[in-house]
Amino acid sequence: HWHMHHDGAAHWRSWKARNERMPVAVALGGESVMPYAATCPLPPGISELLMAGFLNGRGIEMCRGVTVPLWVPSNAEIVIEGFVSHEAGPIGYDPRGGEPLGPGAVFEGPFGDHTGFYSLPDRYPVLEVTAITHRRDPIYPTTIVGLPPQEDYYLGKATERIMLPLLKTILPDIEDYDLPLFGAFHNAAFVKIDKHYPLHARRTMHGVWGAGQMSWTKMVAVVDRGVDVHDTYAVLRAVGEHCHPARDVELVRGPMDILDHATPFLGAGTKMGLDATEKRGQAEQHRSVEGLAAELCASGPIPAVTGGAARASESRFMRVPGVLDARIPDELGGWWLLVRIEKSAPGDGARVIRALGGLTEEAALPRWTVVVGPEADLSDIDGALFHWAANMSAERDRRLSVCGRRVAFDATPKMTGDEHEGHPVREWPPIIRMSAEVERRVAERWGELGL
Repeated sequence: HWHMHHDGAAHWRSWKARNERMPVAVALGGESVMPYAATCPLPPGISELLMAGFLNGRGIEMCRGVTVPLWVPSNAEIVIEGFVSHEAGPIGYDPRGGEPLGPGAVFEGPFGDHTGFYSLPDRYPVLEVTAITHRRDPIYPTTIVGLPPQEDYYLGKATERIMLPLLKTILPDIEDYDLPLFGAFHNAAFVKIDKHYPLHARRTMHGVWGAGQMSWTKMVAVVDRGVDVHDTYAVLRAVGEHCHPARDVELVRGPMDILDHATPFLGAGTKMGLDATEKRGQAEQHRSVEGLAAELCASGPIPAVTGGAARASESRFMRVPGVLDARIPDELGGWWLLVRIEKSAPGDGARVIRALGGLTEEAALPRWTVVVGPEADLSDIDGALFHWAANMSAERDRRLSVCGRRVAFDATPKMTGDEHEGHPVREWPPIIRMSAEVERRVAERWGELGL
């Protein structure tokens, strides 16, 4: 089971081209740095074992595999050896279409993943196991994934810090960056630059989208050096204040993370860049509008909605049919409206967005609106933003006002009928939830372990 954009799949394709099975060894455990090193986004051809040795302060001891022509870590708890079939067909298989599965493959899944959702089942090649070796009384190591933050979130934060110097060698414009909690790695990145010229932020966005595994990042927000890029609220305040929705948003079509269920097509869709830097000169401030849009824009920019005006707007928005909760968080400077709705039919998200847009004479509507489904909790801002990043496709779910001074995102779970302007909706996965029984058993173990 691997993603077609990653090195493992590339290695397999090379063996498939030779019409030969691919030898593999799955090593579980070993030196404590091994699980982390296995996740490092190193350049192709650079072994993760080199990174493990660097972090370990000495090389990783290796020995020959028993049944495969490979070296394996000597101190691993368990090693599974075998050969991966070269006969399997590609991913994107749907058994409902009548196509045969074909040889050397299984239809497997779903899997609980770091995205916080179950990745959907698909066709993957079979691993024929030829040997299992292990230590005496081996310990099976595992990493718990799910709604962030889980263990993998902290592994990702380590990568963020460790890889910053390497990233700066290929993108020297970057002063610092942050992978925010709500983005689950591939959905969002915040980047800080020392801006020197117009559209400098756009250059940086495109650089990020060409940098290894960061190229899958769905959303990139670029801020000035005076903004704390590790403060999510500060970054979103900068977006609210300095990013004009129709002028300062960059949309780019390209390959996307294979686990992004919101993309209209498997592994392909539209990335979104937010230029939240202060604008300089006509090159960045110019925007041509005509007709009604020009009339509306003539009234000036949209101000932040704070204090009593924010509370009054929340009260009015709560009376919109289908709205369960509405908040203009003070932490986000009055630039953002978060709305939780009851999603029971296709188009519910778009309907609420239209209703909110029709209330600008009655209530102050912030510049940025995010509409999420009933499973979100607006009292947890990071949690609500998680649903925004996970359930939004920029080309399908983004709605601009007539003038373009405001924008709203339909970040509700999608269903058939939520298609928009020809952009389809794929099968939607369930969010990862632990059952009450699992939660009870875990709580009992804390006491047993003295934690």
